[in-house]
Amino acid sequence: MIRYHYTLTRLADELQQLLETSVLVTGWTQSKDIAYLVFDRDDEQITLECDVRSSAGTILRRDTARRATRNSIGVFTQAYGQRVALVTKHPDDRIITIWLESCQLHLELFSAGSGNIVLVQDGIVIDALHAKQQRIGKSFAVRELPSLTAPTDGAIQAAISRRYRDLGSILARECCERVGVRGTQRLSDLTPQVIHDLHDMAEQLLDEITSSTTWYVQRIDDEVILAPIILTHGALLAEYTSTMQAISKTIIMREQYSQLHRLRESALKNLTKRIEKIDRTLTHLRADEERDTREHDYKFYADLLMAQPDLQRRDLSTITLINWHTNLPINIRLNPELSLLQNAQRYYEKSRSSMIAAKQRSLRIPALLSERDKLQHMLSSAASASSVKELQQLPLPTQPMNPASAPKPPEEKYRVFVLDELHTLYVGKSAANNDELTMKFARQQDWWFHVRGASGSHAVLRGVAGPKIPKQILEAAASITAYYSQARNASYVPVVYTQRKYVRKPKGANIGAVVIDREQTVMARPGLPHGADQAD
Repeated sequence: MIRYHYTLTRLADELQQLLETSVLVTGWTQSKDIAYLVFDRDDEQITLECDVRSSAGTILRRDTARRATRNSIGVFTQAYGQRVALVTKHPDDRIITIWLESCQLHLELFSAGSGNIVLVQDGIVIDALHAKQQRIGKSFAVRELPSLTAPTDGAIQAAISRRYRDLGSILARECCERVGVRGTQRLSDLTPQVIHDLHDMAEQLLDEITSSTTWYVQRIDDEVILAPIILTHGALLAEYTSTMQAISKTIIMREQYSQLHRLRESALKNLTKRIEKIDRTLTHLRADEERDTREHDYKFYADLLMAQPDLQRRDLSTITLINWHTNLPINIRLNPELSLLQNAQRYYEKSRSSMIAAKQRSLRIPALLSERDKLQHMLSSAASASSVKELQQLPLPTQPMNPASAPKPPEEKYRVFVLDELHTLYVGKSAANNDELTMKFARQQDWWFHVRGASGSHAVLRGVAGPKIPKQILEAAASITAYYSQARNASYVPVVYTQRKYVRKPKGANIGAVVIDREQTVMARPGLPHGADQAD
């Protein structure tokens, strides 16, 4: 619900209170889809992070954000020094407009399927965050939206979402659940009374969200949802009165649950494959057990053959002899190309092989059953894990039985430590892995760690929202980095750190070798967070 019309209306109201009478003092960007706008109000600086990516579409307050000295450019310089008069949300589109004294900043949050920020003066676009050639000099226009008239047919949930735009798909689903119908049913399948009940419930929901002053972050299955009311099947995670705080927390929790989902799916897939392989092996062993119970028969056949007077006789495919125990005839199959002696030796060998296989099965089947029980327990624990930390503490198999050719997620490529809800540390496993972590995986604003004066893993800290790393996070990241180095057994180890953008790899350098600039140093005691796996 982050980009729903109702949410953006509430967001615009909050921005109006925050920015009223403030002055736009500067703005910059380090990517084509995210801009930082800084406003000054009564000597207080207010920094907004405006993310117009199709996967995001958010405006959040980020007062800890600082402009990098390199790799950033100024944006919307024509509007610097202008005072904010009003902040509004367009009535028909996902556009929040900051009205300045002589121009307007239109923040297009997923408008018509794409996002942008444009500066408009007298109805003409004079600057844009990206797609400048296509936008600058053109008239600013808003897409035409479909009519809000109720459709005559189609899926119920989609129809309600189109008819009552402020509800969106989440509250449209809530409407269906409260009335007791499936959202996937077609309108044409409903009675007039049920349709009437759905419209009444939609109006009731509109009244509820309009009167609500609280945002509720909830979870339904593995989906994290933001809504202004408590949903029928929602598990409450947090609640906020600030729209921006609620959106920020929802984004963080979605990333946490997304990471949990990826790790859990990988673990479940790996465990299921191992259990299936054990089941196949047990099936084969038990089938062999049923077939291969004739080691005593084989030995008896051999003994009977060895008692014959002409052991060199050949060209017999079968021979009928008298069973010593029953005095009844018994037919023994022979290989006509072998002598009776050789056939007897063949049966002795089959008896020995059968006996050895039986002993191996007597040891292997219980071991496989024990392993299967452990894997089943892990499978159940992994399926019910409610956090990444809980999942990482399980003694899960480290390697899949049939590795896929597709690229592995970071959780499988590197050692991953979730330090808190914002900060995650990724640690390399080898020299080549270090190169990939630093030169391909790490982003320019991530922080890079390595022990000074000793070989060890590269480490990349992600999630720092400002020019400095929080002290507790810095100490934890440095300790982990020191632990995965040749200085692991030292009392204290110097660890250097800098942002990834100051790390480079000279041409022809050895695997894992880099050159860093602007490094800082912190002394750290090697160690891992409580509960972390120390096996590797």
